[in-house]
Amino acid sequence: MGIPAGLIVLILAPLATELPEKSNSVLWMRDNKDILAMGNITGAMLFQSTVPVSLGILFTRWELSFLDIFSVVLALISGAYIYFTLKNLRPIRASYLMGGGVLYAIFVVVAIFTVLGG
Repeated sequence: MGIPAGLIVLILAPLATELPEKSNSVLWMRDNKDILAMGNITGAMLFQSTVPVSLGILFTRWELSFLDIFSVVLALISGAYIYFTLKNLRPIRASYLMGGGVLYAIFVVVAIFTVLGG
């Protein structure tokens, strides 16, 4: 189909693997089970950031495209934003976390234009 593998990994894989986890956490937060919700998200993210990444590093070629580097930059910006929010001892609000969603939307738009234009 001509779609870069990195694009599929960065858009479809998170939706398929993390969306059910997020849905469970939202339901638990609604029922005031915030410890379960945070544990669910933390465990899922820990797994996703170790096992699949390790396999990917071991068994793929390292040819980074523009989209790969762009996604890394956006992830670092998002992580730094949350880090400095926590460092300043401010509570994390949903609006702060939506910033990550905005960055993800920016990535999707740039990815679509890159694939269609290039």
